[in-house]
Amino acid sequence: MKRARYIMASMILAGLCILASVAFIHREEPPLWDIIPALFWDDSLYYLESHEIKYEEDFSDAALLGCVTSTVDGSEFPDKNGQSNRPIQGAPVKQLGDKIFVLTDDSWILLLREPSLWNLPPSLLWNDSLYFYTGLEIKEDVSDAVLLGEVTSTVDRIDIPNQNGQANMAIQGAPVKQYGESIIVLIHDSWIEFELREEEANQ
Repeated sequence: MKRARYIMASMILAGLCILASVAFIHREEPPLWDIIPALFWDDSLYYLESHEIKYEEDFSDAALLGCVTSTVDGSEFPDKNGQSNRPIQGAPVKQLGDKIFVLTDDSWILLLREPSLWNLPPSLLWNDSLYFYTGLEIKEDVSDAVLLGEVTSTVDRIDIPNQNGQANMAIQGAPVKQYGESIIVLIHDSWIEFELREEEANQ
């Protein structure tokens, strides 16, 4: 009887997750300059572990806790239970032992209390110097600013760019211009400043 009730409850939760996922088909993608992927669950903020880390455990019998019920912009931290700053509405959340996982991109991702490998700032390697994303949109006319080139390649956010023209953001092909001692990159039709930090400038 208890097992039948558990199976029924799991089926209901799974159905709700599917409905939430279908309702979110027309979602907008988050900004390309995302902060750390996170999920607010059970009144606590959890950080998503890197997709590079794979778990081989059998999750079929893991307890289904529910699903991601809402999302916020990728540049914000979630602050409501069931909310994520990734476009994963409807994704199931399960508990295996004392660990909690969420299913994203067909992989079970561990939820962490502290940020892990994802805690790397968005950056761009240019002319052998690492420039960091500031989030500052340049409103003035920069049409006469010197065009330096464009972002030529990208790496995952768990990596630091190590080749000139490379960023750890999905901005390949974005034009790059000189802006004083900084550089600016065209992202979503806005020129965003990347700054050379003091420790880099002194190298």
